Amino acid sequence: MTTTTTWPTTADGKYLVLRTVDADWRSRDGFRWRKTVETVAPDWDPDPDRDCGGGLHGLIWGCGDAEFLPLASNAVWLVVAVDPSDVANPDQPHKVRFRAGQVRFHGTRDEAVDYLMGHGAAGLPVVYGTAIAGNDGTATVGNDGTATAGNDGTATTGNHGTATAGNHGTAIAGDWGTLIVTWHDGARSRRAVGYIGENGLRPDTPYRVDVRGEFYEVNK
Repeated sequence: MTTTTTWPTTADGKYLVLRTVDADWRSRDGFRWRKTVETVAPDWDPDPDRDCGGGLHGLIWGCGDAEFLPLASNAVWLVVAVDPSDVANPDQPHKVRFRAGQVRFHGTRDEAVDYLMGHGAAGLPVVYGTAIAGNDGTATVGNDGTATAGNDGTATTGNHGTATAGNHGTAIAGDWGTLIVTWHDGARSRRAVGYIGENGLRPDTPYRVDVRGEFYEVNK
């Protein structure tokens, strides 16, 4: 297997993977996760091209497609430590499959995301994450996240996210995302709001705002 993605690891050399289970610690197919010992997939298949089944599933460092994480009110959010050699498809952009993992943290969605951010995920496009950067800074989060950057900064979010940038800043959002950029009309500061998919605004495209408060695409 050839891996092109370089993911961070914890101090003990593990990847952290985000996933959910129900209140009984079962996945959607009824498989029960272990709370205090390693959970091992009974159907492990190391084939990197396989999509469903064949292992345990989750979002590596909380990065990927948030739609794979059920949002039931009783969902328990897990952060699972996984040996890199046990991940079949670390380059897969939506979710990964892995042979076994040990739960490092469990709690609410926001608590799990905060745990990831505090243990190596800072700067990665973590789903449901919140990133704030100052002037000239870069704030990046994943799907359903909120990224805020100051003047001349760059805010980037994934699908359904909100990217907010200050004066002369750049905002980038995925499908169904929202762009908010501050501009000055000569008398006062205002905020331009745009919605991906409307008025020609395209996903995953950098935008700034001109002196009239209109969005324009930034040449890469």
